[in-house]
This record gives sequence, structure tokens and C-alpha cells, in this order.
Amino acid sequence: MSNKQQRKAKQALKRRSGNPVSQCIPTIASSPEDPETYQCAACLEEVTLNDASTTCMEHVMCNDCLRLVFERSLSNMDEFPAMCCSGNNLHHKVYAHLLSPEVLEQYTLRAAQHFTPLRFRVFCSNSECSEFVSKRHFTSTQWFDIAICTKCDTYTCVGCKLEWHDEGHRCDEDSGNDMPDWLPKYSQDCRIKKCPRCKIFLEHKEACNHFSCSFCEHQFCFICLLPWNGQHEGCKLYGDPDEGYDEEGFERNDRGLHIMTGLDRNGKNR
Repeated sequence: MSNKQQRKAKQALKRRSGNPVSQCIPTIASSPEDPETYQCAACLEEVTLNDASTTCMEHVMCNDCLRLVFERSLSNMDEFPAMCCSGNNLHHKVYAHLLSPEVLEQYTLRAAQHFTPLRFRVFCSNSECSEFVSKRHFTSTQWFDIAICTKCDTYTCVGCKLEWHDEGHRCDEDSGNDMPDWLPKYSQDCRIKKCPRCKIFLEHKEACNHFSCSFCEHQFCFICLLPWNGQHEGCKLYGDPDEGYDEEGFERNDRGLHIMTGLDRNGKNR
């Protein structure tokens, strides 16, 4: 694939939307011996089906662009899963012969995570592991569903996503203050918090505090962690509180919400 074709493909992929990029209309062969050609939905080059695949009822995509679609979907959460057009996912097993072993392995794992219902999407609670645990490695007790990590044998509660030790476990004991050792310290340049819904650690790279979780799509305020319904009273629309946080992580103001839980010292949010 030439540099020019790659640029055209990337530009076309960026503007993918609910509207078909191009119709799958073959160019009439000039002679019976000439194969029919189709326009690639991404790079818009003319291709034959020897070097392309039909990706939906309306589109054909060349093999080079198909590889690029899968690679981009792994590097940009907003483009996962790989798609031909809106509502038409590209199944990695169908195009496995086009993908490198590394991309196929990464995509298979990401797809397993993405298509697992949020309630059962569990990552190992061992901060030095954090491996995704598929549902086939779940077991149940009388009161709990437990995910057993196949990499480090840590038991994780499916309900609260915290480490499970015994039947005395209580899901409501998560203070939210515990941060794994591998996680960088919170700062203006590294704003990392847990999603209030799925408990995944997320880095906020934008200024606006209206945040959407890239895993479960939950929308919330990055300051108080309440569901987003417009700017919340007492929360800045951009950046952290002007007063900053004290050594315990509480706002240096009358409200005093904790940086990681959104709760004050009395366990209340408002």
C-alpha cells in the first residue's frame, strides 16, 4: 500500500459514520477475461475481489484497509470494535488470515472484554496482574460469584471487583481510596480515577469534566463522580478545584469531597 493510499485510507476511516462510504457497485469488465473491479469503501481505490473482501451488503474493502481498520481499532477505543460502517462489525475470525499473529491475539482478547456484559467484566484485583478474567473462570459460593485469575490465582469478587478472601467478604467495604502501587500519583498532568460504574481506572486527558467511560460508556462528572446531568453545583467545568486537595485527598474547601470517591469525611456527596 503506497503512502498516498495510506493517507487516503486514514482520511476515509476518520470520517466513517452511519452513512455508507461508497456503494458496492462493480466496474463493468472491458472484456470477459478482465475481472470486475470494485471501489474500496476506505481508500476509494479500484480493487478486485482477489485483493479485497465484501464487508457488508453495500461495501467492499481492500485487504490493506481491512488490516488498517483492525489496527486502528486497537489503538483508539472510540473505533472499537472494527467496523465497516455503522452497525456492521467486522468479525476478527473472518479476517484472521489478513492479520498478523500479534494483532489477532490482541484483538481476540479485546473482543472478549468488550462483548462481555459489564456485570461480568472482571479484571484481576491483584494490582501487579490486572489480567482480564473470562466468565468461564467464574465459580460460585452460596453468596458470591468469584473470578479466579488463571495467571496469578487471585480470587476477585464479581460483584464489587475487589479481592475475595472468604465468606466474610463485604462488597460495601470499598473505600475507593486504595490505589495500586503501579498507578502514577494523581496530578494535574495525570488525572486518573475509577469509573463509578465499572471500577476501571481511567485517565482523563481532556479539560472538560464531563467524562464518558471508554469501557462501559457511563457519563459522569470527573470531580464529584455523580452521573452527568449538566454541570454540578460546586464542580468546575474544566480542571480540578482551584483550592486543590489536602494530604488526605479531600478538597480544600467547605464541601471537601475526596478526589477518588467523591465523598466528604462523613461519607456524603452533597
